[in-house]
Amino acid sequence: MVTKLLIAFALFLNGCANHGPLPEGELVKIPVKKYWEFENLKRIEPEPIYQEWFVELEVCLEETADFEEIYWYSASYGQDPAGLTLDGVHYRPNNKTAIILIDSDKETVTHEMAHFILRTNEKEGHHWISRFWACVKAES
Repeated sequence: MVTKLLIAFALFLNGCANHGPLPEGELVKIPVKKYWEFENLKRIEPEPIYQEWFVELEVCLEETADFEEIYWYSASYGQDPAGLTLDGVHYRPNNKTAIILIDSDKETVTHEMAHFILRTNEKEGHHWISRFWACVKAES
């Protein structure tokens, strides 16, 4: 029994190393402040426009990051531990960056990319949000 568990764990780690930091599946629970839940989570290739938005954001925020470090996922539904519906999530398991998109509109995508570029997360608060909104308004 222990051998089977070790093999399963090794396969899981190998899968993460080759395919991204998150498992795919019909219902995936990610342990962040209890659990975020996602339905139909799957790895995707980013839309080409995302890289253009990323560069625009880097220029506006006056910060740089490597777009290629992001693992992209989509989900049909997501909710946080309080039961609130999610549009997107920036998540950093094991020093890898995953962006999970439920909505793929520009505001959601760039918001999650701003987390990555500014190296921030929800636990640190939204002190950076005014910088992000200034960039969004500048594009309008």
